[in-house]
Amino acid sequence: MKLKSSVKKILTLLAKKEPVRVPVLSSAMLQRKRVLITGGTSGIGFSIAEAVLNAGGNVIITSRSLTRSEQACAKLVEETKCDESRVQAAVLDLSNVASISQQFASIRKNLEDPIDVLVNNAGQLNSACFGSVTEEQYDEILNTNLKGTYFLTQTVATYMRDNSIHGNILFVTSSSAYRPAMNPYHLSKWALRGLVEGLAKCLAPYDIVVNGVAPGPTATPMLVGKDNHSLTNLNSPIGRMSAPEEIGAIAVMLISDSCRSVIGETVRATGGSALITFDDVDYMMA
Repeated sequence: MKLKSSVKKILTLLAKKEPVRVPVLSSAMLQRKRVLITGGTSGIGFSIAEAVLNAGGNVIITSRSLTRSEQACAKLVEETKCDESRVQAAVLDLSNVASISQQFASIRKNLEDPIDVLVNNAGQLNSACFGSVTEEQYDEILNTNLKGTYFLTQTVATYMRDNSIHGNILFVTSSSAYRPAMNPYHLSKWALRGLVEGLAKCLAPYDIVVNGVAPGPTATPMLVGKDNHSLTNLNSPIGRMSAPEEIGAIAVMLISDSCRSVIGETVRATGGSALITFDDVDYMMA
């Protein structure tokens, strides 16, 4: 207990140091690439979109709501000062698997250029604990985080193969994919981690590069709320959460031509949370 108390005190001191400053990187790494980002209206998805635009690429922002997608696009134009033609809003509901192919065809319909990159970022989180998980809670998480993502990726990969697009597919997984799994969210992220490796092997012969990025605790609205801007997290070995912009910068590198020999890898951007854990998760039955 004394050791744990000492660690907490040290991390408290670390949390009081100067704020983390994440540089906004500008480059031409993604020049002329068109990137489809699921769940891109806020948090990590939005920051990936910002990073793509700053790297010269174009983005298609999807969500279940066209209004939210349009609002995100307007905010991206305002914050990056990019031309409006470089952002597009679209509706994509991953829970409706039967219509995924049709939804994707609708997105492509008005595009002059091909879609070069798919970023699978959309996901749901709940706090259901083993022992009290309902079938509805299980299906809600797995249908979006895994089932819908699987079938969208299959649709996009087929499109890339059939059109000889030397594309990239990036999965946003989680540090939960490296920790003991006991709820639907953890299970979905473990599955995505395996899917990264399997699809990388499957699609490499078509020059379609598949990789993943596994964020640890990240200061997104889903995790900390809309009005909390603190990065402090004393359960993390580095004493803070990651900033979404940090994940965006990693994503740009992984989907750029600089990383075409990186195949089936998942970069762990966890602040150590995937390797060194404190007792921040309750593994007791509810």
